[in-house]
Amino acid sequence: GDADLAAGRLDRLALSSVSGDSRLKAALAPGGSITGETVSGGFTLVLPRDTSARLRVETFSGGISSPVGTVVTEQYGPGKHLEARLGAGGSEIRLESFSGDVRVELE
Repeated sequence: GDADLAAGRLDRLALSSVSGDSRLKAALAPGGSITGETVSGGFTLVLPRDTSARLRVETFSGGISSPVGTVVTEQYGPGKHLEARLGAGGSEIRLESFSGDVRVELE
């Protein structure tokens, strides 16, 4: 099913879903990490504009939307990925989806 989570400042969070859309709105502590994986469903991550993190997003057959970085489509076969840095890049964000869209938003 779907999951909608709003949190304060996180040190570490791991989310995993088989089916359903996930939405997370949170801040990330310095040196913290967020990982998210979904098989069939979308993933939206909403972060503060002043977030400092290395961002890595991968999809097999879904789309990627992010205000930073450039989405790269695999030359041979399906798949897209994005690697970018928010601020100084002090934390780690990794999001993966097999067949859903991944969206990163800053507010």
